[in-house]
Amino acid sequence: MYATVTDPESRSSTLSVEVEHDPAATGQGSGLIWSGTSQNTFTSGSEGNVSVPAGKLSDGWKLRWRARATAGGINGAWSPWSTFTIKTAGGGQPIPSGKQTTQSTGAAASGVDLEHITTEICRKEGWTAGSPRKPVLHNQYRPFTWCFTWTYGVTLYRTVIDNGVKKKIPMGFTQFTATTVILTRIGNYLAQAVDDLSRHSRDIDVWYKIEPEGVSINDNDIMLNANITTAGDPGPGVCAVDGPSSRKASRADWKSNPYAHFKIESKTGASPLPNRIGTCKIAPYIEVGGYLNGKLLKDEDVKNFHEEPAVTCDTSPKYRDNYGGCILAKGNRFLTYYEKSVNHGEVARHIKSAFANTSKVIPGDYLEYIVRGAVGRGTALHRIWEEENDPRYRENVNAKNRACALLTRSVGEQCDEYPFASVKEGAGRNDAGTFTANISYKYLSQPHNGRAGTALRWFYQRYRLLEEDPFWILISPGGEPTS
Repeated sequence: MYATVTDPESRSSTLSVEVEHDPAATGQGSGLIWSGTSQNTFTSGSEGNVSVPAGKLSDGWKLRWRARATAGGINGAWSPWSTFTIKTAGGGQPIPSGKQTTQSTGAAASGVDLEHITTEICRKEGWTAGSPRKPVLHNQYRPFTWCFTWTYGVTLYRTVIDNGVKKKIPMGFTQFTATTVILTRIGNYLAQAVDDLSRHSRDIDVWYKIEPEGVSINDNDIMLNANITTAGDPGPGVCAVDGPSSRKASRADWKSNPYAHFKIESKTGASPLPNRIGTCKIAPYIEVGGYLNGKLLKDEDVKNFHEEPAVTCDTSPKYRDNYGGCILAKGNRFLTYYEKSVNHGEVARHIKSAFANTSKVIPGDYLEYIVRGAVGRGTALHRIWEEENDPRYRENVNAKNRACALLTRSVGEQCDEYPFASVKEGAGRNDAGTFTANISYKYLSQPHNGRAGTALRWFYQRYRLLEEDPFWILISPGGEPTS
């Protein structure tokens, strides 16, 4: 069991875990199954782990677990319960699906939520509300997850030659729901995947769930073949299928076992580019066909089932705490600050005021309406990568220093800027490179400013922000989650 432990005083922590039967699953038992505490301590902000002894858990059990950290003899609060199912045999997608539990001994944890979902959750999201519920095309990108589901009706044809002319003769119809999920991840300092230490930080999973529905010609004769093809840039090694690349099965077989699982390796050494960057295009597609009375059948249009998500992988030496990772190129990345946070609330309230404040509060016309960095408020912010060598970063810092010198500072305060000095839009720079008044400076308490800056740095690393990669800032009106 893995969880990120964080202590507000940066002390090392042990990790404790409780595992019990899920109260919602009857007939398997009830109550606590096992509890334990790690023998080792883990540095603040790192992933701790506790192993459940062999023989304690059985295949098919529906369980739940929670975790807490202890530092300096002080126990943190228990995390909320997370449910999962034990799978020791093949044929199913593991649950939970990679979502980490993050736990703090005081302040809110700074772990990353990979937002991995199962095919079941993906399909559930792809249905309309109300009664009767109907399937809708669901094609959603998140930073570490792609989810696609749709219900297909396919006409099957047989090709014949009639008076020298090739014709397609309709021979039947088949219907099925196909759900595809792509899961990427990041690594720990050893480049082990944070959600599974047996995997590499640049490993990618593709899951299918195919559910035959409706009436078909013959379940044993109609084939639904799930496939993936990949294309790597700058070379095939950054997007190599590890094992089979297809599952060919009849409708009857899919009814018995609806899953297919494919693994892709993005090899670090396969890319000579800076930061070992590689792009992996993944094309999942389904072929429909089979035989009727010994005659080969084909589907109407294979391309109906063809989508090519692009995954960007890197192993940047700058990001050694999370060494290596892959992210969906279309997955928008958001950093959330919380207005009522005891750790960075002052910064959140400053950014919120910068979004909406049209008044000028310091000499030099430094503060105007901020339009960048929020959903619905213009374009994204863009990361400056080489801060030590990029003149834009030094210009942003110098502009901040000049502006802050005009403000009154109290003891224990630091000057905060928004947009950040570490983004292209810092100091109010527009797309043409011209400095504008779209910038806000304000003195805040040093602890809040420092923790917000730390959160930003962790966000850059865990969400693989490289040169001018876009991201957005969200401001939540509440307090930050405790797990």
